[in-house]
Amino acid sequence: MAYYQAQAQPESQPLPGYAQSSSPAYDQKPVAPRVLHVYHEGFTHRRVQILDSDKRTPVYRINANSGGLFSSKPHLRIYEAATDSEIATITFHSISSDIDMTIQNRPILLSKSGFFTSAHGFQSLATGGSFKWKSDGVFSCGDMICLDEREQLVARFKSSGWAMKKEGKFELGEGVNGVLMTEVVVSGIAMYEYMRRQRNCSSAAAGAAGSAGAS
Repeated sequence: MAYYQAQAQPESQPLPGYAQSSSPAYDQKPVAPRVLHVYHEGFTHRRVQILDSDKRTPVYRINANSGGLFSSKPHLRIYEAATDSEIATITFHSISSDIDMTIQNRPILLSKSGFFTSAHGFQSLATGGSFKWKSDGVFSCGDMICLDEREQLVARFKSSGWAMKKEGKFELGEGVNGVLMTEVVVSGIAMYEYMRRQRNCSSAAAGAAGSAGAS
């Protein structure tokens, strides 16, 4: 599947709450896909760094709370590494699959795209278009793809599986930069963490059922 191709957009004023970018959200210049590498510190996943393609330059920093659905909210705070300023938050819910995000203090809802799917979609404040994250195959093991409303590939997240510190990497297609890049990365982190927490809950429930059956 080819990566997302930028489409010409009419000129407009930047949205309130967003800083003016030196390049538009949809860059018309053909550029190679950008790769961002995701690493966590220790075994708790409470501190995460997202590094640029060189694997050295920090782009984002993520702080998580204790991890439980009933712990203090927001559950994740995302900081821009260059300024160390908070630019996004992520909040999960115990009785809903909806995920509440804020990006530069603007709320964005990441919600299921359908009743019989695990895919989650959001409406971009940067472009006005719709995007969704979904598993990349039946046995994806954390691999995900992000599609736009025309089902074109926008970005991909490849999980590193059992790696000690690396969670995985984002591959961002052409034109995904500025605020749109932040939206895609934050929503991808939200989706990946949501799936990780779901797996942990399922494992805990299975363990409890096994212990009850053995007693």
